[in-house]
Amino acid sequence: SEYGLPASLTMAQLEADRKQSSSPQDTGKEDSLYLRTGLSFCAGDEVTIAFDGGFTDKEILSDYISFGSTLEQTYEITTILTTITYDIGGFTGVIGIDYFDDDLAGLSEGFGTTKYAFSRETIAGFASVKWEQSPECLFTGTFRWETAETYGVTQGVKSDDINDEAYAWSLGFIRFLEDNCRVYGSVRRFYRYPATDEIITVYFTPVPVVNFGLKPEWGHELELGGDWALGSLVLGGRIYHQWMRDEVFLDYGTFQSFNLGKTSRTGVDLDARYRLTDTMDVSLKYTWINAELDSGLNGGSDVPLVPEHKFRMVFNCQPSERLNISLGASYTEGVYIGGDYANTKDALQDYVLVDLNVRYAISPELEVFATLDNLLDKEYTSFGFSGFSNDGFYPGVGRSAKIGVIYKF
Repeated sequence: SEYGLPASLTMAQLEADRKQSSSPQDTGKEDSLYLRTGLSFCAGDEVTIAFDGGFTDKEILSDYISFGSTLEQTYEITTILTTITYDIGGFTGVIGIDYFDDDLAGLSEGFGTTKYAFSRETIAGFASVKWEQSPECLFTGTFRWETAETYGVTQGVKSDDINDEAYAWSLGFIRFLEDNCRVYGSVRRFYRYPATDEIITVYFTPVPVVNFGLKPEWGHELELGGDWALGSLVLGGRIYHQWMRDEVFLDYGTFQSFNLGKTSRTGVDLDARYRLTDTMDVSLKYTWINAELDSGLNGGSDVPLVPEHKFRMVFNCQPSERLNISLGASYTEGVYIGGDYANTKDALQDYVLVDLNVRYAISPELEVFATLDNLLDKEYTSFGFSGFSNDGFYPGVGRSAKIGVIYKF
């Protein structure tokens, strides 16, 4: 794949010409190879054993003519996954081992010719159970433990090995009630290791910086929800709360990632669908998220780039068995730009986008479709970031269309 790297615009540039670029000659090129294979077999009626493996080879060349620099990166990722599944009656148990070997080699030219490398080897063991206590009640549980060994090489010097451990678990239930109603709930602990791009800084530094002080982020989540079908009306919703520690954020001034002590998210998801006639229905979805920074100098501020309110409505019509037409509208509330952790800058404007989708089934195997996004060609700003020299903004995509064919065999 080949693509441009148009960079962001200042607000003045955005208002003058939304289609301009501050780096029109910057380009990127990527060559990728993905190999996947797997083998599974049954050991009796209750036990299934599966082996899966994969290899990814990716070469990326970024040519920043505007900065007089280039960045070459090569990724090699090997995965080996093994699972044993035991299924009998209303009980299903799964145990397994995951192995990942990630290697990155890079060459940054422009600020100084510097080679660097990054390697991470990860081994994880996991188990999950599902117990159908009765036709009306289902219980689930999972556990995962993971260890990672990481090191970096900059200018031919290898760092000490960094050893991290993390674990996750979850407990959940689903209870089916009368009148097509169910309730569910879960509690879980989760984690995420920093990505390669979060650990290594190659921009605006004479030598790539490997940030091995960056810790995995982790947290807990509590969730409760339900669904209810009442004739032509289907209602659903859930409420959840997350407590997070060491969430990884980016300093857009230095392009280095860092851990923030405490963050939290409280959210509500609501959806409804009503069948107007045999050929027409309307659906509504609403999301509310209160995402806050709970520690540090900016404690009490909103997490940037997280909209508090989102709403979507879709009107669907099927005038014949072969033809389906959907008209949708989405509302997104404005957000604080990335890096504005104190919420001192103006938030981006709210926006509403309208889309149209048409599908026609020529036969059970062959279907054609056409989609028109941003039907009214709304001008809006999709993202903004607080940079090292000025704030940068990215204009939202204008009216765009795509057509396609789906063939099933």
